[in-house]
Amino acid sequence: MAFFSRTTLSDRQEAAVNKTLQNLRTQRRNRFRALACIDGTDESFVTVRFGARYCVQSNCDLIILFVRPIDQGLHSGGLQVRLARQNMLDAGFELPGVRHLRRAIEILKEEGIDVSAWPQEAEHQDAWGDAAGDNKIEYLSPEGRSVVVKLKTAPDSRSMQAVRRSAVLATVTGEPITLFSVATTESGRSAAEEAVANAKALLRAMKINVAETRVAVGTPAEEIIESGSLYKVIVVTDEGRSRLQRLFRGSIATDDPAFRHDVNEMGEAPVLEHGALRLTQSGVILDYLAERTGRYGAENASERREIWRWILFDNHKFTASLATLRFLVNFAKTGETPVTEFLRARAINAIKIVDGHLAEHTFIIGKRLTIADVSLSGYVFYGDELTIPLASYSNLQKWMDRIRALPGWKHPYDLMPRAPM
Repeated sequence: MAFFSRTTLSDRQEAAVNKTLQNLRTQRRNRFRALACIDGTDESFVTVRFGARYCVQSNCDLIILFVRPIDQGLHSGGLQVRLARQNMLDAGFELPGVRHLRRAIEILKEEGIDVSAWPQEAEHQDAWGDAAGDNKIEYLSPEGRSVVVKLKTAPDSRSMQAVRRSAVLATVTGEPITLFSVATTESGRSAAEEAVANAKALLRAMKINVAETRVAVGTPAEEIIESGSLYKVIVVTDEGRSRLQRLFRGSIATDDPAFRHDVNEMGEAPVLEHGALRLTQSGVILDYLAERTGRYGAENASERREIWRWILFDNHKFTASLATLRFLVNFAKTGETPVTEFLRARAINAIKIVDGHLAEHTFIIGKRLTIADVSLSGYVFYGDELTIPLASYSNLQKWMDRIRALPGWKHPYDLMPRAPM
């Protein structure tokens, strides 16, 4: 049942509407307009205060915007009609975001802009099949100054952005793409189905073909792990992680509340379990192994500080840059971009520091191997995949040769065979 229908305008009416819009655009070009986007955080409300303080002239308008995700649970004809007849702040229904918009209006009052007595005009439009749709209230002062509060509806922008980026990563494999969404409960199945349908439509617009869509109910980590054997590569859509982490390690599993609570609150690998002890972060694990085995650790407090100095440098600049650069060039196939140029320059700078240090040291700490060497050598043996001519750094090469000559050394691909790409 449709509550609103589209009306076809005559040529004369359409011309009148276009003229009105043109006049409105002309008026707006002659005015200063400030946009304050809020999300409910204290930090976002700072923009409202700034907007109130900067828009002190009568030719300055202020717009306050809150964007909420589509909520299929709001399907209600009564709600739709109520919002069409009343403004969202007075409709008697607490839509997501309305509370934050009210707070924004209170902040304006604190800053000397009281819109409560100004004439107001409310507007409601359908959007994305959501009954609440898009809502706007415009307050107009006697001097012609405008304050607009908007509650816009849109697909979850973060997840859609994640879908776009993950799809680009997935296409580099050249394999058929399957969209997979996991609902944690049966009641969430319809939302999961809608999510994959929206994602498929988005990718179709990007001219990326989707071979299959799947929906499951259960623990996301377990469902993805169980399905993973069917696919060569799994790309997950958590934007809180790097491309390397999302493509190879997966992220949904590490977002599992049980994993974060019981295993690693940081949601990362590696994790070392030794008896009742559980450790995370590679530097901490290396330190523990050196202590337990009595090998490759520090012999005194000064050495331990020096070892940690180089491990922290490695994690922040050396391997951090080399690993990400290798992934982007070899696996994501991004080609040369400003990002790879930045990473290569950062990596080369770090390599020069290590090469210079090794001019006076056999290993990173003196004349013997320590966990500092283990940490720093993690990626240097990948050779051409790094796209950096390591042969140009003679001290680094000699250090690598000394590590290769150690009993039990193996190339990374001998320890962890490379999957076919």
